[in-house]
Parts: sequence; C-alpha cells; structure tokens
Amino acid sequence: MFKGLNKLELGVCKLVGEIPAEIGHLQELRILSLCMNDLTGPVPEGITKLVNLTSIELNCNKLTGNIPKGIGNLKHLKNLDLHKNELTGPIPKGIFGVKGLSELRLNDNKLTGPIPSFVPTPLHFLIHLNLASNALSGPIPDSLALMPNLALLILNDNNLSGPIPASLGTLHNLDTLALHRNRLTGEIPQELGSIRALRHLNLSHNALVGTIADGLCNAVNLRLIDVSDNNLSGRIPAGFGTALRLHKLRVAHNRLSGPVPKGLRRAMRLYDRMWMGSKKLKKNLVL
Repeated sequence: MFKGLNKLELGVCKLVGEIPAEIGHLQELRILSLCMNDLTGPVPEGITKLVNLTSIELNCNKLTGNIPKGIGNLKHLKNLDLHKNELTGPIPKGIFGVKGLSELRLNDNKLTGPIPSFVPTPLHFLIHLNLASNALSGPIPDSLALMPNLALLILNDNNLSGPIPASLGTLHNLDTLALHRNRLTGEIPQELGSIRALRHLNLSHNALVGTIADGLCNAVNLRLIDVSDNNLSGRIPAGFGTALRLHKLRVAHNRLSGPVPKGLRRAMRLYDRMWMGSKKLKKNLVL
C-alpha cells in the first residue's frame, strides 16, 4: 500500500515502541524522519536496503544496539542524524565511504572504539561532523583532514588520546573545532593558526603540554579560545593583545607565567571572561 512512499516524516508525534522491520519494504523512500519520539529497540537492518534514502533522522529517541554496518551502502545519503539515543558499539567504517554525506551527527550516544579512518576517500561535501559525548577512544585520524569543506568538527567528551593532528590545519573552512574533555597529549599544532575561518577553538581538559602556539594569532577570526585545564607552560602569546575579534580567552589551570599581553583589556567584556587562574601570571593589563 505504501510502496511508492518517498517521505515518512513523523517527528515529535509521541511515538512509542520499536521501528517496524517492515520499513525496509519502502523501496522508494528518500526521507525518513522519526526524530524526537520515544522509540526504543534497534535501528532496523532493513533501512540499509533503502538505497534511495537521502536523509535519516532518528535523533532524540531511546534507540539501542549497534548502528547497522550496511548503512554505508546508502550511496545517496546526505544527512544521517542519530544523536541523543543509547546506541552502542563501533562507528561503522562504511559511513565514511558515503561520498555525498554532508551532515553526520552521532553525538550523545554510547559508541565505543576508534574513529574510523577513511583514507583515501575524501569527503568533499561533509560540513558537519559531531561525534561528541560518546566513549570513543584511540587517536584522531589524519584522514579527518580529507574534508575540505568541513565547518564543524565536534569530538569533545570522549576518550580520544594522542596528539592533535597538524593536518587539521588544512581545513580552511573550519568554523568550530571542539576537542575538549578527552585525553589528548603533545603540543598545540602551530598549523591551526592557518585556519582563517576558525572562530571557536576549545582544547580544554586534556593533557596538552608546551606553550600556547604563537601560530594561533594568525587565526584572525577567533572569538573563543579555551585551553584551560591542561599542562601548558610559558607565556600567553603577545599577538592575542591585538586580536580584534577575540571575545573569550580561557587559560586557567595550566602552568603559565609572565605578563598578560598589553591590549587584552581593551574591553572589559574580555577581561571579565578571561579565566587566568595562575598566580604566576602578572596582570599588567592596560587599555
């Protein structure tokens, strides 16, 4: 009866129970939106046979189990949103083989394992990647740099370890880089300063060492820099004193020393929101 259906949009309808396996019979389906309900149980394997799907929105439910491995077979998929469920297991590697994917939101689940590497397939259309608030582990793969149009890279609140890849500095369209509350080590790459579009950078609550990269001063559009709660040492880069767009600077709970750069207190709103938290920082601020 519904075999010719191409849109199924039942978001915010107070639906309960499991998604029926028969949904896999809707071969013409292009848009599937069941978001913001009280659906439970697994994501049906039959969805992976709906080869015409361009958008799947199952976010904000109570779905459990693994993400079906075959979801990477949906070659026309542009939007996959499964955030705020109770999904477990690894991220299927095949997802990063969908070349036309533009938005991938898997945040706020219970996913484990590494972020899959997808060399050598660049994802030219991916704009939004949100894997935050899971239990992902392992390094940040260099292959994330193969997303030339990526604007949002959000990986906070996981168990990611190892260094921040310098290759992320090639993501010239990146607006937001959120890596906070992980277990990242090493130094802040100077290359991040090459991202002229970058406005929000949050590297807080990791185990980063070395100095605050002077190269960040080259990211002229930065409005938020949060490197608090690391093991950073040395001085705040003098270039921050002339960063005209900088609105929030958070450097507390590190081992910083020396003077605060002149000009940082050009506006009280910045000083009010600048978390220094170190007695070794000399607050010789001038307007």
